[in-house]
Amino acid sequence: MIFKSFSEPLKDSKGSISSKRVVTITTLLLIVFCVVLDLFTKFKVSEYIFDGLMWIVLSGMGFISSERFAKK
Repeated sequence: MIFKSFSEPLKDSKGSISSKRVVTITTLLLIVFCVVLDLFTKFKVSEYIFDGLMWIVLSGMGFISSERFAKK
């Protein structure tokens, strides 16, 4: 029941789990973890690592939104 409600947003228009969505959400969670780690500890995340993660999330969101306009 819990897995089904969690996996529903990860599915594409065909009903299978989309790897683009999994990678984007995983990277977004990693960014949140890095920000929390940076705020509450003395560990600093390198700027180029953070920028790279941000580009992965932005491009993943772009690919996910382009699925809606693709021919079925």
